Amino acid sequence: MERGCRALVITGDFFDKKAVHDPEPLLACGERMLRHAVVEGLPVVLVWGNHDVASGLHRQLPTLDGVYVAGTEPALIEVPGVDVVFPAVSVEVNRDPRKVVGKCPATFRPSLAILHTSMEGQWDTSECLPTSLAEMRGRGYAGWVLGHVHDRIHLLERPFIGYTGAPWRRRPDVPGGSEYIEVSVPSGGDAATATVVPV
Repeated sequence: MERGCRALVITGDFFDKKAVHDPEPLLACGERMLRHAVVEGLPVVLVWGNHDVASGLHRQLPTLDGVYVAGTEPALIEVPGVDVVFPAVSVEVNRDPRKVVGKCPATFRPSLAILHTSMEGQWDTSECLPTSLAEMRGRGYAGWVLGHVHDRIHLLERPFIGYTGAPWRRRPDVPGGSEYIEVSVPSGGDAATATVVPV
């Protein structure tokens, strides 16, 4: 909020599929975190990832004011008071083979697309909404934030297309940990850029 961010985007795998043996604390913690963001004035845009659908916890999280959740078909998410639209789609099944990028709606408004994807399997062989860099660029959006691969990988700097990574360092040899990705979407339709911000 101090940096003027207008929305919190979560690219999936909000819940860990391996931790469903005790779901109540996870659901309570997730709901508390989302409510806290909204109370602080930061609406949340959320897509479900393969861990979420494998756990089934995504179906148990209550509908929350100020939290905008993508459905399983590509659509534009509009957030009141935010001049950026979010083309987004959630994973439908754990290994989701659908090719959905070509179905993402066109828009002339500033846009930041959200996708939980394995791309072409370069970094994660677990198939999930496969696509290519060329296909994403071809949609004409200002940028793309990606989930599924838990390492921070920036595929293209301008327009920004990249994996946001997990908020903790999974291995010492990969970027990530104690930081988030801040994506700026210009109002004039220019390409989005990203900055790594430590927390």
